[in-house]
Amino acid sequence: MAEFGDRVAGFVAELTDDKSLPKPMRKELQIENASKKTPEAALVKLADKTSNVGAIAESPPEGWSLARRFQYIAWAEKVVAALPHLPEKGLNEFKRRWAELQAYIDLGTERQAQNAALRIMEQKVLRAGKSQERADQFLLKLMSNTLKPS
Repeated sequence: MAEFGDRVAGFVAELTDDKSLPKPMRKELQIENASKKTPEAALVKLADKTSNVGAIAESPPEGWSLARRFQYIAWAEKVVAALPHLPEKGLNEFKRRWAELQAYIDLGTERQAQNAALRIMEQKVLRAGKSQERADQFLLKLMSNTLKPS
């Protein structure tokens, strides 16, 4: 860090988590310490959280469940809410990406529920002794009737 000078080293120190602490504690400290950030560090933190929320919407980390994504965005929102000196334009971009991710998750949840309902209907048809072909025909008819304009 010496090659970038004391000022940059100070920002890096402000933004670096103490890796000797357990992850839950580091996350909590980010919320607690957010209000103490310099304007420059607050801006970098805002940019980081904005980027992360956007990335979770586009390509969530492998293995992250829906619940894990909800936890992350709730935590990121707490960190950003505590940051001082935020430019309105940057804060609005965070809020836009947060709302976009929330809508994406809501849509995914709705699709998961629809898929689960279709799987249940398929299992009922199969348990009634019908073939997979018959179950597929039933589901196609059900979906085509559901999608007809009223």
